[in-house]
Amino acid sequence: MLFLLQGVQNIQGQFYYKFNNVIEQGNIVFTGTNQAGYWFRWNDRYGQGNLQLREYTDGSLRGIIYLDDGTMLGRNLGKFEGMRR
Repeated sequence: MLFLLQGVQNIQGQFYYKFNNVIEQGNIVFTGTNQAGYWFRWNDRYGQGNLQLREYTDGSLRGIIYLDDGTMLGRNLGKFEGMRR
């Protein structure tokens, strides 16, 4: 799944992705950094969770997206691959 991030340099922004041939929008808020990279909280109409990203020299942002399930990080939903806009 490919995501497009907009406005994250301002601490908060939106992300967009295609699901069932419909473009969905979610909200994203920067929460901090550590050795794993940049950390965000996200939410959309389906849920909320954490997002860990690293920025690469080609301009891409890659990491792991987690869904809140009561554990510290949440359930690993899989890879997150996106581009800053």
